Amino acid sequence: MDTFYEKQKSLREQMAKLAISEAAIDVLSAKSYDSLTMNDIAEKAGVAIGTIYNYFKNKEDLFYYVYEQVHVAIEEKLDAIVNNQDDPAQRIRVFLKEVFDVCDKYKIVLAMAKQIGIKDRIPVEQKKERVARHIRVTQRIIEDGIAQKKFREIDTWLTSEMFLFVLIGLIELQTFLGEDYFARESKSVEKFFLNYLLLKEE
Repeated sequence: MDTFYEKQKSLREQMAKLAISEAAIDVLSAKSYDSLTMNDIAEKAGVAIGTIYNYFKNKEDLFYYVYEQVHVAIEEKLDAIVNNQDDPAQRIRVFLKEVFDVCDKYKIVLAMAKQIGIKDRIPVEQKKERVARHIRVTQRIIEDGIAQKKFREIDTWLTSEMFLFVLIGLIELQTFLGEDYFARESKSVEKFFLNYLLLKEE
């Protein structure tokens, strides 16, 4: 069991890494990944450059952490949604809004990750588990809707896969084309899936 000192030290480390990662995102918004330096990030974060190297061995290591924090943010929101007891259709709406909001907020990080190949550093099994986790969240919402007789009887896993693939497609399009697909298309995706899921009144 961790001592009070160890817990305090761990909390300070987490806060420091988050502050540095937020500064890195701010700098990335003003400069390209190739041109920004650890000195730029240290200046923005208001810390000595040695402090950054206490937590990250190089720029690539720092931005790998930044990229992972985007997924942590998404997964925290998914946990809240899957445990929520709101109407299933509303949970679908919230699911879409939360994912699009996070991806829109961090779109520059997602574009950078693609550019420098950060995704290649993630173990395949971790990628598979991340995908399965997202599918399970949607599947749980759909199953709740079916149980409450608000959604029609369907293959919940397959439908959840298709739901995820559409989201990934929009994220990739925004990264590839640099256009604001999230704001424009989120309502279309919501309407399409809810039209498919909801039981029609006789």
